[in-house]
Amino acid sequence: MINRVVHLTRGLLSCVARRNARARNRQVWEKCWSRDDFSPAWGGRAISPEVEEAVNEGWLPPEGPVLDIGCGLGDICAWFAQRGYRTLGFDIAPSAVACARKRWAHLETPPEFHALDACVMSPPDWQYKILIDRGCFHQIPENERRNVLANILRVSALDARMMLYIRAFRNGIPFADLEERHIKEGVVRDTFCPSFEIQRIENVYIDRHWGQVPEEALPGMVFWMIRKP
Repeated sequence: MINRVVHLTRGLLSCVARRNARARNRQVWEKCWSRDDFSPAWGGRAISPEVEEAVNEGWLPPEGPVLDIGCGLGDICAWFAQRGYRTLGFDIAPSAVACARKRWAHLETPPEFHALDACVMSPPDWQYKILIDRGCFHQIPENERRNVLANILRVSALDARMMLYIRAFRNGIPFADLEERHIKEGVVRDTFCPSFEIQRIENVYIDRHWGQVPEEALPGMVFWMIRKP
């Protein structure tokens, strides 16, 4: 009986700790996005050339729906919407979502934007065929990653295709460092496989200058993945 009480108490404390951590995370991002001068090094990138290539070459399907995971100001959503895709983006920060709605309201068919925490809930169920994560996954605590994946899979098509961008740098580690690539590839495989098959991995820069400004360069990787039925 004592062991059972101890186990239940630990479980309750763990749940409370995770809930508090989620709340702090939301507060941090809301504080950032509510500032008029918030300009992160990875912001303002427009469309990533790999996404454009995937659409032009037909690796990504010619129609959606498209889910932009951690949409920020909605650049990915807008790019797809302007090409006739039905698109939805979500972000943990309500201020980012409000800015995205205002920014792209002029489009003929504007994307939908929702403020939600994917650690605890799924986006609206559109059975998304295209999933784009351009920097959300590496911000998620390790003990929440599988929750996020489960909530995304719940609303995605069985043959969904995903492009996942993550950072690949630690304390000045250079672009395409083999050890860092190995570490990040292992993290992605542990989380996304066996739900996804990784078809392609590329070294990329994820900063707004695409690596051309050394002091702001952010080495990264992009994973091209197909969901397994």
